[in-house]
Amino acid sequence: MITQLLNSIYIFLLIKFIITTESQSSNIQLETNFQDTYTNNEQLSIYSQKLIMPDQIDLNKPQFILYDERAPYWPKSCLEGRRQSPINFPDSESKFDLDKDIFEIISSNYTLIRDYNLTIAYNQTVHTIQLTQDQGYIIVKKKNIYYRYNVTEIQFHLPSEHTFDGVYGDLEMHIIHKKDVNYSIPSIRANLLFVDPDYMNDQLYIAILFMVVDNYVDDNISTLSVNTLGPIKDFDLNVYASTNKPFIFYEGSTTMPLPECTENINWVIPVRMEAISRDQIKDFINWIFKTYHSKGNSRKTKPLNGRKVYYQYYPEKNDTNAISNTDTSNISNNSNDLNQFGSNINNSTNNSNSANNIFLSDTNYIEKSFNILHLFILLVIIV
Repeated sequence: MITQLLNSIYIFLLIKFIITTESQSSNIQLETNFQDTYTNNEQLSIYSQKLIMPDQIDLNKPQFILYDERAPYWPKSCLEGRRQSPINFPDSESKFDLDKDIFEIISSNYTLIRDYNLTIAYNQTVHTIQLTQDQGYIIVKKKNIYYRYNVTEIQFHLPSEHTFDGVYGDLEMHIIHKKDVNYSIPSIRANLLFVDPDYMNDQLYIAILFMVVDNYVDDNISTLSVNTLGPIKDFDLNVYASTNKPFIFYEGSTTMPLPECTENINWVIPVRMEAISRDQIKDFINWIFKTYHSKGNSRKTKPLNGRKVYYQYYPEKNDTNAISNTDTSNISNNSNDLNQFGSNINNSTNNSNSANNIFLSDTNYIEKSFNILHLFILLVIIV
């Protein structure tokens, strides 16, 4: 009997040791890579304090006034909610939760967006591209469950809504997705669950922050034809769905009062900002200011109220999903901008993973689940 008890204790300690070792290894890797990416981003985003404005706007006056949430069309739920967005991201990795495998981008399969126009919807409150056709999806993994989110809309906010250590970006783009509830059923069952553990969050927002870089033009943004409000010519969302670049993840809400700042959003925000030219940002300013009369269309950051903010990074993965046609030769003459912008400007291979093979290509979690289950059963039998 004593021998059986000792064997049981040994098995339990062995399992605990394996789990602890993997967790510590992941945290060390995240901490090592955090400082370079975040510090560089702090330097980049300083430019947002000097946002280039159209000629008719007085640069000596305050540039933006954020949404007045005391207005009648902002419901109480927006003011009293405990899980509201946007938020400010802290200035140190020690203030993030570094637990790995909380949220991961597996692959993207967006189709090129063309022939849409840029519009102002929802009672003239949201600057958006409303996608009326199937434009693809993204596959993510949250706490060992695979999910598919279909893209439905793209929104723009100026200045950015999320901030890095209190500093705004020059522009923020929200790529909005709706959960495909049927896709995750096999993954849920494989984890021996009966319901979706993330059932409260049925939308995914990928928030891309932009900063102005001299002598650089973002070819992908140019396809939006913002100066004429369309038609759009082959805008590629895969550029913003990198699988091996650091990003921030947290759970929050919509940033608009429609529908009532609903707290049902998984937020993903890449740590590094994208580049945009002076002329391109002016086009966005002219479009947005026609509605908001030089006030911008961004919401003030909200308190965390105990929420965790996760820093996620998977450098070992090949970035086969981000399809970029960016030409970096036109910024080589400005070494300062190029050094600041760092690895944000990349040429990636057009080689998206097939979502149909998702459970074949990455099913280690299923094996681990059953191995642990078998060990548990063995432990019960021995005792």
